[in-house]
Amino acid sequence: MWLRAGNVLVVYVDSGSVRSYKGLVMKLAVVRDNFLNPWDASNYYGVVEHGVELLLCGTTEGPDWATIAEVCPKAKLLEYHNPWEVLEAEPDVIDVPDPFYDFSQYYVARHDKTVVVGWETLPGKAMATKGALGCIQSAWKFTAHSELAKATLGLDGAVPDKVRVIPGAVNTDIFTPGGGYYEREAVVLFVGRDAAEKG
Repeated sequence: MWLRAGNVLVVYVDSGSVRSYKGLVMKLAVVRDNFLNPWDASNYYGVVEHGVELLLCGTTEGPDWATIAEVCPKAKLLEYHNPWEVLEAEPDVIDVPDPFYDFSQYYVARHDKTVVVGWETLPGKAMATKGALGCIQSAWKFTAHSELAKATLGLDGAVPDKVRVIPGAVNTDIFTPGGGYYEREAVVLFVGRDAAEKG
Protein backbone atom coordinates (compact mmCIF):
# COMPACT_ATOMS: atom_id res chain seq x y z
CA MET A 1 0.00 0.00 0.00
CA TRP A 2 2.74 2.48 0.94
CA LEU A 3 5.39 1.19 -1.43
CA ARG A 4 6.67 4.64 -2.35
CA ALA A 5 6.83 5.92 1.22
CA GLY A 6 8.67 2.80 2.35
CA ASN A 7 11.22 3.07 -0.42
CA VAL A 8 11.63 6.80 0.04
CA LEU A 9 12.49 6.10 3.65
CA VAL A 10 15.13 3.59 2.51
CA VAL A 11 16.64 6.19 0.16
CA TYR A 12 17.04 8.65 2.99
CA VAL A 13 18.36 6.10 5.50
CA ASP A 14 20.83 4.66 2.99
CA SER A 15 22.09 8.14 2.22
CA GLY A 16 23.07 8.90 5.81
CA SER A 17 20.71 11.83 6.22
CA VAL A 18 19.07 10.48 9.34
CA ARG A 19 20.52 11.73 12.63
CA SER A 20 19.63 8.59 14.59
CA TYR A 21 18.77 5.36 12.79
CA LYS A 22 17.23 3.64 15.82
CA GLY A 23 15.02 6.57 16.75
CA LEU A 24 14.80 7.62 13.12
CA VAL A 25 14.87 11.31 13.95
CA MET A 26 14.42 13.13 10.70
CA LYS A 27 12.43 16.05 9.36
CA LEU A 28 11.40 15.60 5.74
CA ALA A 29 9.95 18.54 3.78
CA VAL A 30 8.00 17.59 0.68
CA VAL A 31 7.75 20.81 -1.35
CA ARG A 32 5.31 21.05 -4.24
CA ASP A 33 4.59 24.80 -4.42
CA ASN A 34 1.05 25.23 -5.80
CA PHE A 35 1.09 21.64 -7.17
CA LEU A 36 0.74 19.98 -3.74
CA ASN A 37 -2.21 17.60 -3.89
CA PRO A 38 -3.72 14.89 -1.67
CA TRP A 39 -2.43 12.01 -3.81
CA ASP A 40 1.16 13.26 -3.84
CA ALA A 41 1.02 14.01 -0.10
CA SER A 42 -0.34 10.53 0.64
CA ASN A 43 2.60 8.92 -1.17
CA TYR A 44 4.89 10.20 1.57
CA TYR A 45 2.58 9.72 4.54
CA GLY A 46 3.86 6.23 5.35
CA VAL A 47 7.14 7.66 6.66
CA VAL A 48 5.24 9.14 9.63
CA GLU A 49 4.74 5.60 10.96
CA HIS A 50 8.54 5.30 11.12
CA GLY A 51 8.98 8.37 13.29
CA VAL A 52 9.78 10.85 10.54
CA GLU A 53 8.44 14.37 11.00
CA LEU A 54 6.73 15.06 7.69
CA LEU A 55 6.25 18.64 6.47
CA LEU A 56 3.95 19.00 3.48
CA CYS A 57 4.82 22.35 1.94
CA GLY A 58 2.88 24.33 -0.61
CA THR A 59 1.84 27.84 -1.46
CA THR A 60 -1.26 29.28 0.15
CA GLU A 61 -3.14 29.21 -3.16
CA GLY A 62 -3.53 26.03 -5.16
CA PRO A 63 -3.37 23.08 -2.76
CA ASP A 64 -6.56 21.60 -1.29
CA TRP A 65 -5.35 21.98 2.29
CA ALA A 66 -8.51 20.57 3.91
CA THR A 67 -8.30 17.28 1.99
CA ILE A 68 -4.54 17.03 2.51
CA ALA A 69 -5.07 17.44 6.27
CA GLU A 70 -7.73 14.73 6.18
CA VAL A 71 -5.56 12.29 4.19
CA CYS A 72 -2.39 13.01 6.21
CA PRO A 73 -3.58 13.92 9.73
CA LYS A 74 -0.19 13.52 11.46
CA ALA A 75 1.78 15.53 8.91
CA LYS A 76 2.59 19.18 9.54
CA LEU A 77 1.24 21.46 6.84
CA LEU A 78 3.36 24.43 5.85
CA GLU A 79 1.59 27.03 3.71
CA TYR A 80 4.34 29.38 2.59
CA HIS A 81 4.40 32.78 0.92
CA ASN A 82 8.17 32.83 0.36
CA PRO A 83 10.38 29.82 -0.43
CA TRP A 84 12.82 30.60 2.39
CA GLU A 85 10.05 29.79 4.91
CA VAL A 86 10.65 26.09 4.14
CA LEU A 87 14.37 26.51 4.87
CA GLU A 88 13.52 28.23 8.18
CA ALA A 89 11.72 25.01 9.23
CA GLU A 90 15.20 23.38 9.16
CA PRO A 91 14.36 20.11 7.38
CA ASP A 92 17.01 17.40 7.19
CA VAL A 93 15.91 16.50 3.66
CA ILE A 94 13.88 18.43 1.08
CA ASP A 95 12.02 16.50 -1.61
CA VAL A 96 11.08 18.46 -4.76
CA PRO A 97 9.56 17.54 -8.14
CA ASP A 98 11.22 17.72 -11.55
CA PRO A 99 14.30 19.93 -12.03
CA PHE A 100 12.39 22.13 -14.49
CA TYR A 101 10.60 24.11 -11.79
CA ASP A 102 12.13 27.33 -10.46
CA PHE A 103 11.32 26.31 -6.89
CA SER A 104 13.05 22.91 -7.33
CA GLN A 105 16.14 24.73 -8.57
CA TYR A 106 15.88 27.16 -5.63
CA TYR A 107 16.05 24.40 -3.00
CA VAL A 108 18.76 22.38 -4.77
CA ALA A 109 20.93 25.52 -4.80
CA ARG A 110 20.32 26.24 -1.09
CA HIS A 111 20.01 22.88 0.71
CA ASP A 112 22.68 20.21 0.47
CA LYS A 113 20.27 17.31 0.96
CA THR A 114 17.63 17.92 -1.71
CA VAL A 115 16.10 14.95 -3.49
CA VAL A 116 14.65 15.58 -6.94
CA VAL A 117 11.81 13.37 -8.17
CA GLY A 118 12.12 12.44 -11.84
CA TRP A 119 8.91 12.05 -13.82
CA GLU A 120 10.16 13.25 -17.19
CA THR A 121 10.57 10.76 -20.03
CA LEU A 122 11.59 13.15 -22.81
CA PRO A 123 15.40 13.16 -23.09
CA GLY A 124 16.88 16.59 -23.74
CA LYS A 125 14.15 18.66 -22.10
CA ALA A 126 16.63 19.66 -19.39
CA MET A 127 18.96 21.12 -21.99
CA ALA A 128 16.17 23.36 -23.25
CA THR A 129 14.95 24.48 -19.80
CA LYS A 130 16.77 27.30 -18.02
CA GLY A 131 18.43 26.10 -14.83
CA ALA A 132 17.42 22.44 -15.17
CA LEU A 133 20.86 21.07 -16.08
CA GLY A 134 22.46 22.86 -13.14
CA CYS A 135 19.77 21.46 -10.87
CA ILE A 136 20.43 17.92 -12.12
CA GLN A 137 24.18 18.30 -11.70
CA SER A 138 23.85 19.73 -8.17
CA ALA A 139 21.07 17.58 -6.69
CA TRP A 140 21.99 15.32 -3.81
CA LYS A 141 19.78 12.34 -4.80
CA PHE A 142 17.03 11.46 -7.26
CA THR A 143 13.99 9.23 -7.20
CA ALA A 144 12.59 8.20 -10.57
CA HIS A 145 9.05 6.87 -10.98
CA SER A 146 10.10 4.42 -13.72
CA GLU A 147 13.15 2.91 -15.40
CA LEU A 148 12.46 5.22 -18.36
CA ALA A 149 12.46 8.27 -16.08
CA LYS A 150 15.77 7.03 -14.59
CA ALA A 151 17.27 6.64 -18.06
CA THR A 152 16.07 10.13 -18.98
CA LEU A 153 17.71 11.59 -15.87
CA GLY A 154 20.92 9.79 -16.87
CA LEU A 155 20.81 11.18 -20.41
CA ASP A 156 20.30 14.64 -18.92
CA GLY A 157 23.41 14.30 -16.73
CA ALA A 158 22.35 12.70 -13.43
CA VAL A 159 24.99 10.44 -11.88
CA PRO A 160 23.48 6.91 -12.05
CA ASP A 161 24.48 6.04 -8.47
CA LYS A 162 22.35 8.94 -7.20
CA VAL A 163 19.14 7.65 -8.83
CA ARG A 164 16.76 5.12 -7.27
CA VAL A 165 13.61 3.92 -9.04
CA ILE A 166 10.58 4.19 -6.77
CA PRO A 167 7.21 3.55 -8.42
CA GLY A 168 4.36 5.80 -7.35
CA ALA A 169 1.78 4.25 -5.05
CA VAL A 170 -1.90 4.82 -4.50
CA ASN A 171 -3.74 4.28 -1.23
CA THR A 172 -6.84 2.62 -2.62
CA ASP A 173 -8.63 3.02 0.71
CA ILE A 174 -8.77 6.75 -0.04
CA PHE A 175 -8.40 7.15 -3.80
CA THR A 176 -10.99 4.98 -5.55
CA PRO A 177 -13.59 5.70 -8.19
CA GLY A 178 -17.09 6.28 -6.88
CA GLY A 179 -19.93 3.95 -7.84
CA GLY A 180 -19.91 0.96 -10.11
CA TYR A 181 -19.27 0.97 -13.83
CA TYR A 182 -22.95 0.87 -14.80
CA GLU A 183 -23.87 3.66 -12.34
CA ARG A 184 -21.89 6.19 -14.33
CA GLU A 185 -23.19 7.76 -17.49
CA ALA A 186 -20.01 9.49 -18.63
CA VAL A 187 -16.57 9.21 -17.11
CA VAL A 188 -13.52 11.23 -18.05
CA LEU A 189 -10.17 10.16 -16.63
CA PHE A 190 -7.38 12.71 -16.69
CA VAL A 191 -3.97 11.91 -15.26
CA GLY A 192 -1.71 14.91 -14.83
CA ARG A 193 -2.05 18.56 -14.10
CA ASP A 194 -4.30 20.82 -16.11
CA ALA A 195 -1.70 22.34 -18.43
CA ALA A 196 -1.43 22.91 -22.18
CA GLU A 197 1.67 20.70 -22.42
CA LYS A 198 -0.43 17.74 -21.20
CA GLY A 199 -2.75 18.00 -24.20
